[in-house]
Amino acid sequence: MKKDARSIYHYEIEVLVKSSLGLKGVTPPPIHEVIQQIDRQYSNSKAKVRLKSDSELIFIADTDKRDKDTTTLLINISDKNTPDVVYADHNSGERISHRKTKTQGQEYSAHVVIEHNPVEKFGNKYRMLVEQVPGLSGRYIVKFLSRLLKDSSEEFDSEYYKPHPDGSTDKKGRQREFKFWYSLRVFGIMSEEFRKQLIDGYLTDIQLVSDEVKLIFDENACAKAHSRIVKLKTEKERKLGDWLRLSSVLKTANQNDYETAKISFTTDEGTDLSISIDTATEDIKEGEKYIKRTTITDFQSALETSTPKIDQERRNKMLELLTK
Repeated sequence: MKKDARSIYHYEIEVLVKSSLGLKGVTPPPIHEVIQQIDRQYSNSKAKVRLKSDSELIFIADTDKRDKDTTTLLINISDKNTPDVVYADHNSGERISHRKTKTQGQEYSAHVVIEHNPVEKFGNKYRMLVEQVPGLSGRYIVKFLSRLLKDSSEEFDSEYYKPHPDGSTDKKGRQREFKFWYSLRVFGIMSEEFRKQLIDGYLTDIQLVSDEVKLIFDENACAKAHSRIVKLKTEKERKLGDWLRLSSVLKTANQNDYETAKISFTTDEGTDLSISIDTATEDIKEGEKYIKRTTITDFQSALETSTPKIDQERRNKMLELLTK
């Protein structure tokens, strides 16, 4: 991290509806309604979770919803197990150690901007920008937000029931219901540098993966089907050469209910790389280092690693990125 610049990662997030039945096909709400549930947890001082260990706390420190088309979240992470910070002056030889108390943790803040308008062609996917800080990747942040949504469904239990899809009733003639909750899934927007590496590289393996879960309902239970994996034959030492060629493969895979393509290739420099791509959006499912990144600079004052409130200058620079 630098005191005069920040790296911003570009993602898309998808709203999911999960349920006790594992149902698919339930229409998810728009993102601004999901954010309202997250904001309710924040307003009730419950937007904080220990995901990895008792020493690490991740929480929403501040929100900004003044712009009707976006929501800005300030997400902080504090870890009591991080080592003490040492500052050294190599001219004078002076060394200063800032020792934490048992209750203090080293803290970092990440500004997160979520756009309310869906991405064109995908009515349930939304752009998300994340400020890069140690310990808070876009995927970890989405995992945290999904946890808050699950907590909300448990605290406000009566709000999270829908009629059973088979229309059946119980012994008293009341319509059966099932419990549901909302979750988020994240995709990284591919950087142009990595896209070029992939196009110029030599394909070694392509696997298509279906995560589809087929359900058979009866009175008491439902049976789940396993996911399918298909390995495509690739010509030895064949360059992709054109993104349209891979795009065509992804499109066909998606039409046949394969949601993920796992691609392995060798770059011109001889480096072996692999990546998981969503066949619908052509975005990255796994591979944080290949995600599009933009650097924002020219701040009026030095940036600290953590802040209790949203830095409006940082927020405004991130909002400008949504227009580009």
